[in-house]
Amino acid sequence: GKAEGKRLKQALDLGEDAAAISTGFALASCPGPTSQLEVEPVSPSRVVYRVTDCPPQQGRLKMGKDVFDCRGVCQAHFQSFAQAISPGARATCAFSPPEKYSTDLWCEWYFDLE
Repeated sequence: GKAEGKRLKQALDLGEDAAAISTGFALASCPGPTSQLEVEPVSPSRVVYRVTDCPPQQGRLKMGKDVFDCRGVCQAHFQSFAQAISPGARATCAFSPPEKYSTDLWCEWYFDLE
């Protein structure tokens, strides 16, 4: 996450505000190129990131497997990505599989800037 965040920040000449984090996440490779996302700055210091279609999780369900508890992996990745763009950014998971999800809203994250 950190390396990709740095590359996008440099390539796009991003600032360190909520709009820069939104732009970076909209172009990031995680959670995957076929996933559908909603990324929006809701205030000058907060970004909301939602995964509305998650093919890796849907694939697990189609194979009869349980969803993967992705919170820890995503927390580490998203935090380092956001901090590469804005060093004071903090990632917080509102919800994610397995405790809460639906097939049209898999997870929701908040990125707050200090």
